[in-house]
Amino acid sequence: MATFASLGFNVDTQINEILTQFLRKDPSSPLAEAVNREFTKILDNNANAAVHAKAGTIKLSEKLNVEEQIVLSNCIPEFNLVFTNKIEKPHAFASAMRKVKYHILLERIAYRPEKVAFLDGRSCYAVDVGGDFSFHVRNGNVGIHSDCPVTDERDDARYKSRVERLRREFESDLVEKVFATGKEDKSEYVNDFLSRLSKYGACEDVFCNKLSQNCSKTARYLLFVQSNYDISLRTFADIMVKKQSVEAYGSFIFSTDILLNERGTIPMLNAMYVVDKDADSIEFTFRGCQSFAYRHKLSVYLSYVTTHVFYDSTLNHRFLLELLENRCGVQFFKVTPISEQTPISTVSHNLWFPSLVNKSVVTFYEPDYEALGGRDGEPTMRRCNFVVDNKLIDKLKAQATSQTENKFKPVELYCFIQAYCGRMFIGSDVVMRHEPLSAAASKALAHAVYIEVYREKYDAGKVLQKILRDVDSDRAAVNSTSWQKFLRCLGTPCYVFGSAVELARYTARPRPVLPCIAAVRKFLWRSVRSEFGLAPFIVSCNEFQRNASRVGSMRLKVKFVYDDLWFRFSRKQQVKLVKLFNKGFVVPVSEAVPLSFDVARLVRDSIKGNYGLNADTEEVTGDGDRVEYSEALSS
Repeated sequence: MATFASLGFNVDTQINEILTQFLRKDPSSPLAEAVNREFTKILDNNANAAVHAKAGTIKLSEKLNVEEQIVLSNCIPEFNLVFTNKIEKPHAFASAMRKVKYHILLERIAYRPEKVAFLDGRSCYAVDVGGDFSFHVRNGNVGIHSDCPVTDERDDARYKSRVERLRREFESDLVEKVFATGKEDKSEYVNDFLSRLSKYGACEDVFCNKLSQNCSKTARYLLFVQSNYDISLRTFADIMVKKQSVEAYGSFIFSTDILLNERGTIPMLNAMYVVDKDADSIEFTFRGCQSFAYRHKLSVYLSYVTTHVFYDSTLNHRFLLELLENRCGVQFFKVTPISEQTPISTVSHNLWFPSLVNKSVVTFYEPDYEALGGRDGEPTMRRCNFVVDNKLIDKLKAQATSQTENKFKPVELYCFIQAYCGRMFIGSDVVMRHEPLSAAASKALAHAVYIEVYREKYDAGKVLQKILRDVDSDRAAVNSTSWQKFLRCLGTPCYVFGSAVELARYTARPRPVLPCIAAVRKFLWRSVRSEFGLAPFIVSCNEFQRNASRVGSMRLKVKFVYDDLWFRFSRKQQVKLVKLFNKGFVVPVSEAVPLSFDVARLVRDSIKGNYGLNADTEEVTGDGDRVEYSEALSS
């Protein structure tokens, strides 16, 4: 029941409370009905205002359940989504999301058909790299050119399907409805496109089958709708230079869980991914979908989330890549060219891991029998990491700490995990306090917690012994002689002078030593220190990993090859040092995030693969790290 104040009536608080209580006592009274009618009008006006404030209406024919419709509407507030539920698809949410992405990116560049007049001397308003030309033709998006290269069988089939879909829609009742609404311009645009395609076999102003770097069309903006997966950053920069573009917007499927696990599922999209580091590939499939899998180069794919600054092939044009919002597993990004005279500054961004909130990384080891049998110096223990809720770890630690020595065993902790993660019956309801863990994870967690609590108990016991000895020593020193106090200051044990000096062995304060002796002691300690005695087995996760750009200097070498006049069949190389360049690249800061990849190595490999340069980081004083570039020798 709404109150008078919420409806906008000018009443004070006391009157508002009295009227509200009166309405609640008699909801069927004429006054209550009048208030309800007024409240309904206000809700209708607010809803209509919200719809009119949106950028437009998008009709989605994919069959989505109520939950999926609510999630999609909440993550796309710019548009009014209308769900018709006409088409059944195995990955309906991902298909609907792909349609919406086009509208989002077009809204980012403020596209309107009337803006074709504002091309600034370029061929098009925008170029859709690897895009769906049928979408633009169907919606009458004039001034947008699509580069649709045919590189394999799937591209060829996709091209033919798009053309035939346009023909079917033009000949169906769908186009007749377009005529009925008075939007003949769109149908004429479709008819003109199909006519030219049938007559000439091409329609250059709408699309071409060339790679973007080979297409002569220029555009103010570039669009990448899930088409950047196999485009390296160097090629991306070359495309922007050739197209004379001022901005590029794109989207691709991504979740930070890909940096944590080599296989998994991206929620809502139901996209399953499998990472193969040896083959440098990542493969996407959709759960329950029998269609083709999507396989891409892993190093190229991850470069879009680990790199800020990159260059074209000539190293003369610099670009800044910015990650925008992530909507339901779809990552949006923006690329902007940077002026040559702009100095390079430190740029950083955070990779957020929602799945690591209130989680900890649990580490345990398994014996490697191949290394044990080979005795070749390789580590004999294999590390295995997994993530567990802090709530379960805290419960398990509390249970382990409270156990007596007889019950303080890994098997007792394992039984506690099984009981805590099991099902509870409350009447006719079944309740689970925590998602059940696998037997292997439960065993590793029980042993990891046992080791951590054992060390905590051991350290606490040693601290307690030290403090109790200090108490006994101080009490004994009260009645000691001056000579005994002097010996205690020196930390010299001498049993003949009584218990006060004997306790000095445990209570003497650390004495300063020479730096060289301290260095030797540290070296000896590191040499004799065990491999696992102080190794952490449970580490709390950070919610993000910080990536920061570092500025470095690069010595660029140019090699001239010429024929030797004396040895006509041999060639010699002359090396000439040209100049120094300032370049920036991403070096991630070490954080307590259990990444499945060495991101710093990924960046160095990307620089080497794109520009033929080795990037090594050296620690310097003052400004942090310095990046040194050297020429990578080709194998």
